[in-house]
Amino acid sequence: MKKHFKNLLLLCLMALSFTAHKVMAQASLLRDLNTGSQNSTPQNFIVLGTKLYFQANTAANGSEFYEYDPAVAVSGTNPKLIDIETGTNSSSPQNFIVLGTKLYFRAATVANGQEWYEYDPASAMNTTVGVGQNPKLIDINIGTGNSDANGFRVLGTKLYFSAFSQSNGYELYEYDPTFAVNTMLGAGQNPKLIDINVGVDASAPQNITVWFSKLCFFAYTAASGFEFYEFDPTMAVNTTVGIGQNPKLIDIRTGSDDSFPNKFITLGTKLYFQAFTPANGEELYEYDPAVAVNTTVGVGQNPKLIDINTGGNFSNPVNFIVLGTKLYFQANTSLNGIELYEYDPAVAVNTTVGVGQNPKLIDINIGSSYSTPVNFIVLGTKLYFQAFSQSNGFELYEYD
Repeated sequence: MKKHFKNLLLLCLMALSFTAHKVMAQASLLRDLNTGSQNSTPQNFIVLGTKLYFQANTAANGSEFYEYDPAVAVSGTNPKLIDIETGTNSSSPQNFIVLGTKLYFRAATVANGQEWYEYDPASAMNTTVGVGQNPKLIDINIGTGNSDANGFRVLGTKLYFSAFSQSNGYELYEYDPTFAVNTMLGAGQNPKLIDINVGVDASAPQNITVWFSKLCFFAYTAASGFEFYEFDPTMAVNTTVGIGQNPKLIDIRTGSDDSFPNKFITLGTKLYFQAFTPANGEELYEYDPAVAVNTTVGVGQNPKLIDINTGGNFSNPVNFIVLGTKLYFQANTSLNGIELYEYDPAVAVNTTVGVGQNPKLIDINIGSSYSTPVNFIVLGTKLYFQAFSQSNGFELYEYD
């Protein structure tokens, strides 16, 4: 009887322990920022130091900036409201990025338009514009107009982005947080304008990508169209096309028409991307910074064309991902449809299907039908993705 009672007691304790574990594992509401059944819709989460920052909405304050300190008890001031556009109007903070010990983002006010801000969590909060303001307004398009700062990228100790002003259009900017803010054009300007399309017309830099110690992006000028640029922050800015130009134009589609280079990715010491020419369509390119630029198709071309769907047809390579020393992506040909490809930069390019082909076709849905591989992710030494076949539909695949 005693043994039976002990066993029963042990089972009860185990059940209680399991129940307690389940309760502890449950998610719980941190704080109802927009009290009642209304949504606060917290989003754009980012961590700086030991704190969490995000955007959330309330009826009283609109969509604003919040700081949560998990080391402090949740209360009416934690998460803490940082009310950039005071009152019920929204500042709608977004595009958060960390540089050093500070947080940068874009936000809007009626007085200053959509501009960008620098927040120092080590300083007292003060949303009055002027000395001591925190988050600090950095007003590129002075007045009520928007600078629409976007594409933030950190390179070394500086921040790079695209922004708009009435006098220069959308251009590239470099911000050094160790220098005082000075939005007047000229010596000492910070953020510093890098005016690729000189004058009021925009170069509209896009796909800003950090590549080792340089930036790569595409931008527009009337003379060259939307083309590939490489910026070296250790060299003086010089926007005159030719020797010493920085950012340097790499004109894949020579003349005033666009090649629209995009989807940049690094493998080893080289840069890969998609670009367009009428002769070859949208194809894969490989850029080697150790070799002189030569945009004539053939031996010595750099960036080098890798023409998967030969001729003027598009292969439209997308969804690039690196696994080990190889590049994987989706591409299209009339013969095989949209399929998976593997490119080995250590092997000569050969776009003929069969032995020695490089990029190599991995034809999941054999024939001209599409497998349309997407959602690539690397786990260990293998590649996982979704793909389609007539016999199995859209399913999970593993490639070793």
